[in-house]
Amino acid sequence: MFPNFPQLPHSKVKPSLIFHKMFHYAATANNNFLEKILNLLETFPDLDGIKLYISSETLPNTKKIFPQKMNGKFEILQYNPISDKAKKSLSSLEKLKEKIFWAHIKQDSSNFTQTGSFCTNNTSRALDIKNSRSVEKDIPLSTKFKSIAIIPVLSGKRCAAILELASLSKNFFSAINFEIFENTAQIIGLGINNWQTHSELNERVKELSCLQKINTIAGDSSKSLSEILQEIVEFIPLAWQYTDIAAAKIIFDGSYYCSAKNFKKCKQKQEVFIIINKKTRGKVEVGYTKLMPKSDEGPFLKEEMSLLKIITRQIEFIIEQKNIEQDRLLLQEQLRHADRLATIGQLSSSIAHELNEPLTNILGYSQLILKSKSLKKTLRNDILKIEKSSMHAREVIRRVLLFSKTHSANKKEALDINTLIKENLYIFEAICEKENIKLIVKEQIKLPVINANKTQLKQVLINLIVNAIQAMSKGGTLEIKTSLKNKHILLSIKDTGIGMSEDVKKNIFKPFFTTKKSGEGTGLGLLVCNEIISSYNGFILYKSKENYGTTFEVFIPLNYDKESKDGF
Repeated sequence: MFPNFPQLPHSKVKPSLIFHKMFHYAATANNNFLEKILNLLETFPDLDGIKLYISSETLPNTKKIFPQKMNGKFEILQYNPISDKAKKSLSSLEKLKEKIFWAHIKQDSSNFTQTGSFCTNNTSRALDIKNSRSVEKDIPLSTKFKSIAIIPVLSGKRCAAILELASLSKNFFSAINFEIFENTAQIIGLGINNWQTHSELNERVKELSCLQKINTIAGDSSKSLSEILQEIVEFIPLAWQYTDIAAAKIIFDGSYYCSAKNFKKCKQKQEVFIIINKKTRGKVEVGYTKLMPKSDEGPFLKEEMSLLKIITRQIEFIIEQKNIEQDRLLLQEQLRHADRLATIGQLSSSIAHELNEPLTNILGYSQLILKSKSLKKTLRNDILKIEKSSMHAREVIRRVLLFSKTHSANKKEALDINTLIKENLYIFEAICEKENIKLIVKEQIKLPVINANKTQLKQVLINLIVNAIQAMSKGGTLEIKTSLKNKHILLSIKDTGIGMSEDVKKNIFKPFFTTKKSGEGTGLGLLVCNEIISSYNGFILYKSKENYGTTFEVFIPLNYDKESKDGF
């Protein structure tokens, strides 16, 4: 059993005052609360050594959290689990600490209290220690100190640390001061538990603040998706345990967003993939730029992985909402565009009809005059010119009426692509001549007909030709070619214009992307073309080189099932 303490003179230290201060420090649970508590123990006369070993499982980074006092009596150290191989080389005192920490000693061993604390006032005397299976006899304590106490520090029901006290004097420990030391260990345990609770609450506050900030960023409809992702990635590290060395990166559809330039230095990382419509589109990563001690999952807390999953799910939701908003804006623009086309068509039709009546009169009277046999030759030639010009004007009006005629997107018919080109090419002939553009048409004769909507394919044709003409502001060659290739009708439109850069190529089918000046393009032309051709199970390929020109190839399958889709 525990030996009787010697009767020593009462210390000048007042326990009630010490405990009051200790409880205050433990309650505040600041990073220096342990230092302040151990400073109070230094006031005990002849107490020459104070060491507090904190379990690495309790606090993985003790040195960072609780700074040591370098020039005083006490030290705060991290206590790591010891392997069986390493235990063989431990001193008897280190082995004793290990057994006390893991409670491998029976409480009825000599020099031990019922709470598992150890004390000896004469280290030169060998010890007998009872383990759970055997008794170790005559264990020497090789140390310069004459009196030593080792007290377990409990946090809840588990040992969170051990407090080692030492004196160069024999018979240092008495019943009074040892009770103070055991109570001090209990207060330290309460402080550690309180500090852990505060730390966990702080981590939760950081997590909630991060999620709230992400929601605020996402709620700003004026920001683009790229701007939102960049702002989010800059806030993610603030929610991690080691904020000052944390860095984050978001990868989405090949684009990278980083919180710091030194993310590449991160060797310890955790990641969650961004999955939208069952397809992996990217990932969110968080890492530390310096190696940190092991915690729940590497250097990371298990709550941090849960948070990263929540953040990733939020990012997925933001992307989906942005896609929905983009589709809505695209639909609105398409409806406005269709409305404008309908208005232009009605206006063109009205003007054509207004012009048709006087033109018919001019043509009729010209033909009547030509029937006169008394006309002079010069006058007849002039009347013939009037007739020819009137016939040309009537043909132009007929073509305008044909161009403005609208069809239902669901109405399909047997369509010859060559005929479609001939019917609409007249619109651009005068423009090409004015812009010094050589127009070449190469048709493969007797191409198979396809079942398609005439208005839709006319829109594709006109959009591609207009883009080609606008790319040749200094003149050039425009070649329109049709052929049959791999069971597809191939429509090729080639220009010798300015071509496209690599950045432009990546974005040509994106909504609202345009290289034209403000007011000259909506950024929807190629997107609509691609959607129309895709609705026929076809596709569009392109080749382009800056300053050399661009070629668009439209493939429409011959075996397109007219019942499978209603078109764009």
